[in-house]
Amino acid sequence: MTAEIVVLNKEGVAMATDSAVTSRLGEIDKISSSANKLFSLSTKHPVGVMVYGNSSFMGIPWETIIKVYRSRYLPPSGFAALADYADHFVSSLRYENIGFHRFAEANYVQSFADDILRRIVWIILNNIKASGGEHPYFGSVDLPRIVNGVIDQAYAFHKASDTSYMTIRQSKTVFRKYHRDLKDHMDAVFRGLPLDDRYRSKLRDLLIEAFSNCILDGISSGVVIAGFGENELLPVVRAFRVEGIAKLDQKGAGWEILKYAEDDARSSHADINAAVIPYAQGEMVCRFMDGVDPDYVAAEDEFLTQLFADYAAKVASQLDRYEEKEKAKIRLKLSRYGKRMTKEFSKHMEEFAQNKFADPTVEAVGRLSKSELAVMAEALVYVTSLKRKVSPDSETVSEPIDVAVISKGDGFVWIKRKHYFEPKLNPAYFTRRQEEVIDERHEEAED
Repeated sequence: MTAEIVVLNKEGVAMATDSAVTSRLGEIDKISSSANKLFSLSTKHPVGVMVYGNSSFMGIPWETIIKVYRSRYLPPSGFAALADYADHFVSSLRYENIGFHRFAEANYVQSFADDILRRIVWIILNNIKASGGEHPYFGSVDLPRIVNGVIDQAYAFHKASDTSYMTIRQSKTVFRKYHRDLKDHMDAVFRGLPLDDRYRSKLRDLLIEAFSNCILDGISSGVVIAGFGENELLPVVRAFRVEGIAKLDQKGAGWEILKYAEDDARSSHADINAAVIPYAQGEMVCRFMDGVDPDYVAAEDEFLTQLFADYAAKVASQLDRYEEKEKAKIRLKLSRYGKRMTKEFSKHMEEFAQNKFADPTVEAVGRLSKSELAVMAEALVYVTSLKRKVSPDSETVSEPIDVAVISKGDGFVWIKRKHYFEPKLNPAYFTRRQEEVIDERHEEAED
């Protein structure tokens, strides 16, 4: 996990990110503070890009992909709109442009299946425990009923989805290539749990449905592109979730589908005067903006819902003059009224937080200078990191913090940037980068 922030107004846009990266070694999560997640998308145009979630795409680090794109595929003249930069970058994620390993697709499909299967097993084990069994090997619970019920529910959920990143036929084509490996992996994940041939087949159908209509947080990456197009005077932000590429033709790269989706809720357009947009772990930003933690709000709603339900049952039970059918009707009416009251309360408090905290903060952000935008973006990442340090949770957000500000006049400017090397010992690196920029300008002038 990570914490990344975009703070923008009409002056420009500040981007800040921490440096934590989590890797899995067997059953242990290793966290280091060395990841680069913020980059300039162009050496001359005012556009930046941040990544979060999976640090690689199809086995290739995002840093490598971004820098290869910047040097090989980005047109020297740039684009008229920031949206064109974003669309061009996403469309460049193809086998013909990137040297993916020959097992890249197989690893991607297996990771997707593994994520889905382990989620199902996790739900099954929780249901077993709730039913009185401590372990699938012990207890008197009806294991087949629990296992089959969870699979049925998961299948119905994905079957009912109206989202589609590829057709079911295309998804079947992908999974058909790896059916033997997936069968062995399915048996390994479900080891110790009863799984007959019918439900093994249903699990395969479930995976095909899920691959067609969902993007998984556990294996996908967030990509945030921000800045200015050539014809834009105000900053724009485009955010995406990018998961992987599925090839429909094993003989070539002509038939392939990139699974991705634009994150409209975390994008912004030029008509927005100011905005504070968190990515990945944004609970501290929500506290700052809304005056309350989102987990607290969720717990409050759950408590009120249960409170009104218990109150309805208690009131109905005290009405001795009524028969059981009449009591049931009264209890149902009171319960429904309680749900309406909970919704009204939540709506009122949301409006209160918006008017009391969020709107004044956004209004103040609209008056910040470029340097103050950078300070605010860095501070919001830092407070998230600090929270992780003083909580029992893993430190999945950590310093150092990289910060950049993008403005129309000054372009992409680093405010804080870590290096994996000592800059004083590597003057040739900066000389080479300067020469590359000069060469690009000469090539553009000649064109």
